[in-house]
Amino acid sequence: VRVYNYNPEGNDPEEMLLSLAERIRQGLTHGDPVYCGEGRMSYKEGSDYALERGFLHFLWGPMAVGAAGNLHSWLSGDKWPDPSERELDWIKCYSDFCKKINWSGCNSRNADGEIEADQPNIKTFACRSNDEVLLYLMNDDPSDKFEKTHTQLKISSQLDNGRYELKWIDIRTGKTISSKKISGFPALVTTPDFRDGVFCHIRRINTRRSL
Repeated sequence: VRVYNYNPEGNDPEEMLLSLAERIRQGLTHGDPVYCGEGRMSYKEGSDYALERGFLHFLWGPMAVGAAGNLHSWLSGDKWPDPSERELDWIKCYSDFCKKINWSGCNSRNADGEIEADQPNIKTFACRSNDEVLLYLMNDDPSDKFEKTHTQLKISSQLDNGRYELKWIDIRTGKTISSKKISGFPALVTTPDFRDGVFCHIRRINTRRSL
């Protein structure tokens, strides 16, 4: 299934991801995998930082909702120009992370409703198997200031028994910001500081199963 993201709120990257996530959830009801196409903002209208947020949201967010790890950008003259060197570097960092997941064994399901943040402006996107979770947090700051923030998450997922490791991933570098081991789920988890978005990979320790 292939889905497209549309622009319901005038080139707003956070609204665009919310719209795309809903389309992915709809697509998942028709079959798996779901691929995202044309995920880009208008470069003629967006500020540099808005375009940056949009590019990164559209990279990391769909995978957490349950779509395949892919990016299909618009390329069309000056409105959607070729990716910059910085954007290509972001894609590489994202791609390197995606290699850590055994997609051929993927048996995940959407779990957005199982993750609750204690701040209403922090939007959560998640999918999981019985022993692994992919989670993306987006700061939908109504004032568009995007200062550093953190939140506490209530994760109600009923995962297999065992110890788990949480790795928080920087969406610009693909590197681990911090990690923590916990005894199991459900659980309360406090995030590291982030501005606009952060990714979390949760996996049971000492298991060969993949998401």
